[in-house]
Amino acid sequence: MSDLCLVAAMVAKMQAAEQQVSLDLGPAAIDQVSSQAKHHSYKSVYQPIAAQALAHQSLALQQVALSRSGAEFSSATASPRSPKNCDESSRPAPTLASKISAEETLFVARASSASEALSKLTSPLYWEHRPVPNPQPSLINRPVSGSTTSSFPTVPAASRLGPRSGPQLYYQRLAAIKAGRLYTRLPADSFRAQWLNTRAHPDYKQWTQLLAIEARAVSKGQGNNRLSIVLGDSLSQWLPMQTLPHSQIWLNQGISGDTTRGILQRVSAFKDTSPSSIYVMAGVNDLKNGTTDREVLGNLQRIMRQLRANHPKAQVFVQSILPTDTPQVSNDRIRQINTQLATIARQENVTYLNLHNQFTNEAGNLNARLTTDGIHLSPEGYGLWQSILRNMEHWVALNRNLGYPTPWAS
Repeated sequence: MSDLCLVAAMVAKMQAAEQQVSLDLGPAAIDQVSSQAKHHSYKSVYQPIAAQALAHQSLALQQVALSRSGAEFSSATASPRSPKNCDESSRPAPTLASKISAEETLFVARASSASEALSKLTSPLYWEHRPVPNPQPSLINRPVSGSTTSSFPTVPAASRLGPRSGPQLYYQRLAAIKAGRLYTRLPADSFRAQWLNTRAHPDYKQWTQLLAIEARAVSKGQGNNRLSIVLGDSLSQWLPMQTLPHSQIWLNQGISGDTTRGILQRVSAFKDTSPSSIYVMAGVNDLKNGTTDREVLGNLQRIMRQLRANHPKAQVFVQSILPTDTPQVSNDRIRQINTQLATIARQENVTYLNLHNQFTNEAGNLNARLTTDGIHLSPEGYGLWQSILRNMEHWVALNRNLGYPTPWAS
């Protein structure tokens, strides 16, 4: 029963962590925007796991474990009940040698029933794309497997009902923060009346101020909730946040048109937050503007150092520059920069996430189905990126839940 004790304990802990994600955006956090800020709590989109549901999930895990060991399992004689003698003193140290690995409980903890848990754990799709628990640096630094399938994940249609322009997005986020809300935890079309017909065009300074206010609000109301930060240019700015895991808070710090120099100057805007992971992608605008490779790489290295200094407990991911399908930017140059970027990331003890191969076609350019104009991403492009981010978030959560030494720690 030791394996089941571990599983039950982990599921219970994950359930408690995901049962409610609260974010209190009080007046102190947004005093520059609204003098009448409201207080709100947000509940996880994952339903709380009741005691009986937890017992059913333990039963599901037991069934999978027994089936792997070749033992007989009779659903007629088995009854869903919580494992006995699962106190802390009898629980073994976390190990992935158990019949049911701890990483699998990530999926079970989010399942609403035993049948759903079994479906996920026995799915060929899960075993092909399951998260890698505590992979070696070489596994992280190597290119993500190239996409050979003709079908790509896509962003749900509901997520496409939101703003379609930079000004619309700005005023939606402004309206949300004035109301004491964070747009990343709202439906895509929230506050539609405030942004639909806007004619104003906020400048770069206004964007930096808004992002700083959002960051300050999160730092005031994060509590014990997990936080992930996306940092970059328009690719990051338009990442649909509504379909990323809602068991945590997401803070988007992307600004359209931004360069590595601009990003370096504003990384301190969220220094008071406590993220578990930070995802950086930048450089394509530098290349469009004629910035030298040396300056791009130098700025990215300084960004890495600043993030590591400000957030020593966070997992920092620096993502490769994506390929393009435009004569403005050479893909050969992008590949050369990415090779050097991977080396710098290792030197700075930062995780390099190579997405390049996943987004290319046979000619080495950005896959036409993944882009709208040769640089910016289509719904399929964002769907692919989101699937990678979700996978990495499972990995980060797994390491933290198991108490593994973090591979990025100094």
